[in-house]
Amino acid sequence: MTYGDQMRAEGWKNTYDQKPEKPGMYLVEDHNHNRFTAEFAINEFKVPVWIGNRGYDICWWKEKE
Repeated sequence: MTYGDQMRAEGWKNTYDQKPEKPGMYLVEDHNHNRFTAEFAINEFKVPVWIGNRGYDICWWKEKE
């Protein structure tokens, strides 16, 4: 099982494949495998952005439980 398969089995979504449907706070994992909470928003240019990404690109996200 690949890392991606394992993440999907645990309910995570890859940010390159799918963005959240609505703005809000989500659990995320970055390229360095750090997990934390970040805000997903649509900026003034109508571009989806992650706020609070701590310097690394966010790879995985899922709804906060």
